Amino acid sequence: MKPVVIRVEKSTPGYGYMNSILRIDLTERKAYAQDSSLYLPVYIGGRGVAAKIAWDEYPTPVDPFDPANPIMIFPGALTGTRPPSNGRTSVCSFSPQAWPYNWFTRSNIGGWIGGNIKRAGYDGIIITGKAEKPVRIRIVDNEVTFLAAENLWGTDALEALETL
Repeated sequence: MKPVVIRVEKSTPGYGYMNSILRIDLTERKAYAQDSSLYLPVYIGGRGVAAKIAWDEYPTPVDPFDPANPIMIFPGALTGTRPPSNGRTSVCSFSPQAWPYNWFTRSNIGGWIGGNIKRAGYDGIIITGKAEKPVRIRIVDNEVTFLAAENLWGTDALEALETL
């Protein structure tokens, strides 16, 4: 697979927010930035923004394994700043864990990913679609690159990190 590089135009940051949500479509290998001022600062934090987007865009729940099911990765309002215990990032989607109901649910993680999303200039990332083959996504400021990941398929997390 030849790498696909997409240049994304972001909004101007302001009032503690980056004012852009990165949307990635794996099926079409497309990416664009959506203005996040529709949601911020009214819906504070990643979980609130993701829930509002799900409420607006998915009035009927989607099947957890449907390519239309969004994976939403949203850092908290203070993620990437210095206050203690602020580095949480919400990961939201319609999950099979709620079987037999296709409920929108969330989890959260710590670590560096939320701060890196903010430093790249985004308040969150929404991934939809289904790639033909395994892909990985590299985000560096205004560039989103789709790269082959067949060599990582079937490896465990530590092997994948070592390979990358």
